[in-house]
Amino acid sequence: LPINDIIEQIDVPLMLAMRGGTFESRDILGRTVTFIVPRACPYGYEVVLPSRGIDGGDMRIVITYKLPMLEDGSLNELSRFL
Repeated sequence: LPINDIIEQIDVPLMLAMRGGTFESRDILGRTVTFIVPRACPYGYEVVLPSRGIDGGDMRIVITYKLPMLEDGSLNELSRFL
């Protein structure tokens, strides 16, 4: 991994990880970054933004998400769709 690359873990909404789309966040330097989250994005998927690191390095975004807390009734209803 080049020394000028930035690696950042970013939590995206679970529904976005399932459906896919664009997501906007800020990097560790405070710059706005927009990237595409692929449909059915697996946990830990890496997006590379060329030349968005330090001094021309790349920014590597590791996509993570949190599973929502569901109550038993909601979980039963959700299981009907799976």
